[in-house]
Amino acid sequence: MTRTTDEKRAALRAALAAGEASGPPRPFDGEAFLKRMSARHGDGKSPARALKGMFGAPGEAVTIADMNAAIAKAAAKRED
Repeated sequence: MTRTTDEKRAALRAALAAGEASGPPRPFDGEAFLKRMSARHGDGKSPARALKGMFGAPGEAVTIADMNAAIAKAAAKRED
């Protein structure tokens, strides 16, 4: 389903109104945010992140067995 320009504008207006209604802006501490995310999700060396670029060129055909092997390898590295 393709959205029309009018539908897109209406969605944008609704999002802007919701943002304005959410109250005044609050200060954002980027360092604290990164620490929370690191504590919650690890140090950025998750198996999913480790898979990035593991199979050569983007769009290259990969089998499920290749993916499973790469996930196992990344998980083993993370345990070290």
